[in-house]
Amino acid sequence: MLRVFTMLAAMASIASALCPGGCSGHGACRENDQCICQPNWIGADCADRQCPFASAFADAPMGDLDHDGVIESDTGVSTTDITNATLNEMWQGIGQFSEEAHYYAECSGKGQCDRTTGECGCFEGFTGNACQRAECPNRCSGHGVCRTLREIAANKLNKRIVRNEMGVRFYEGVEASFEYNLWDADKAQACICDAGYTGFDCSLRDCLRNDDPLTSTARWHGSETPEWAKMTFALPGSPNVVKFGLKSWDGRTYNTYAKLNSGVDSPGLIDASGNMPGIDTTAGKIMLALRNMPGGHLKRATVTSEDPGNPGNFCPAPGACNYIVELVGRPGKQDLLEVSLMDEPPTSVTVAFVQSGGRDIDGNREEITCSGRGLCDHATGLCDCFAGYFGASCESQNALAAGTADGGTATAA
Repeated sequence: MLRVFTMLAAMASIASALCPGGCSGHGACRENDQCICQPNWIGADCADRQCPFASAFADAPMGDLDHDGVIESDTGVSTTDITNATLNEMWQGIGQFSEEAHYYAECSGKGQCDRTTGECGCFEGFTGNACQRAECPNRCSGHGVCRTLREIAANKLNKRIVRNEMGVRFYEGVEASFEYNLWDADKAQACICDAGYTGFDCSLRDCLRNDDPLTSTARWHGSETPEWAKMTFALPGSPNVVKFGLKSWDGRTYNTYAKLNSGVDSPGLIDASGNMPGIDTTAGKIMLALRNMPGGHLKRATVTSEDPGNPGNFCPAPGACNYIVELVGRPGKQDLLEVSLMDEPPTSVTVAFVQSGGRDIDGNREEITCSGRGLCDHATGLCDCFAGYFGASCESQNALAAGTADGGTATAA
């Protein structure tokens, strides 16, 4: 009896040993002495770790997996050495998904799996635990953030004004938000540059923009008289501090504050001769604050006040005024100023463009890089002006043009 038991035990031991390595403790030995591996373990002996899967950047047919000389396009072929799953010899998504060229792949097909740790070693230019995302070039040079196509489309993240001409803004990037759901929505990424930087990797500096000094007639301003943006608002009550915000083409918002005593100050009268308001008036204090806005963006702005019931006439009292701001020297089509009363609680003030002939006076002068009279040095962000022009944005001419004010070749006087 003991002899029979010993023989049976030996036979069981031999049978168990037929599955290599006892399936390494990560699988079960089944018929035909084949290991069926636990999830995330692969190989004939279940000793290798499996790496994360994600949709592939590029897929390809698997080929003749069962070596029968025929590549089946719509039937599954059972394999065990890779995934213990049913794979298709043609496209994996047949009958299931439309994105057949981007089916799930280990390390997204853009990395090498470390079978010891189960971690993907991504090829250059790819990142993520499954190498599922393309990296942004140069890590956006330290002057931007990396975002997916889905994020960019939903939030217009790369919308950028490239120039202002004839009262029309010209953009690049995503101008209107939309939902992007194609296969690379969460895989492809791009740089969203900080204000003042541009280029695919945000390595280029932006230069200042201004109005071309030689294009001063209606021909260059949408067939309208060249105008600076003009807007109006009222200050209800007697606010102490008013905040003004200006949106700039470079993506920044600049803020300035006017400290008032509007219950006592004169509103800032303006007469028919066009005199500017006094420094101690409400309008004068607003104008001083705007002209001191950081960056010098509104250093020529003007502010006047008038009786809303009698345009052009004096205000009857400080709390019954309309204040009119003209953004003199600020080229291009403008956004409305953001005006807020900083008393508790802070409240926004309604601002509107002044109307002329049924249209908004929102600015129609050109706003182009280096005023169109110089070249931008993207390494420094400084304009290199052509001969005969000067200024930070080449906005001034120091040699008269031979011909009309509409253009012509600048010649030395």
